Amino acid sequence: MTSDVRAQQAREHHRLAGESERQAGSHRVQRDRLVRQLRAEDPGTWTYLALSKAVGCSPELIAVIIKTGLSWLYGTVVVTASRSSRAGVTVGDVVPS
Repeated sequence: MTSDVRAQQAREHHRLAGESERQAGSHRVQRDRLVRQLRAEDPGTWTYLALSKAVGCSPELIAVIIKTGLSWLYGTVVVTASRSSRAGVTVGDVVPS
């Protein structure tokens, strides 16, 4: 451990950045799950445009979430229920992106 305050601050910011990335990934997984649930339950109401406006993102992102059935987490893919049987993996498996 170095005694230079700047090095200690850099280490702390590095730790916090990693923590933020993990939290962001978890939020993305939950967002994707909820978007897929809404669309599956009522596709007439929850069009890509309606979902994008409700979520605050682009319709293109909604299309990726719906069509792929994948959630992105830390540069890897977390397998979700809609994708597991077709991919030959189980829910929660993480595969390289």
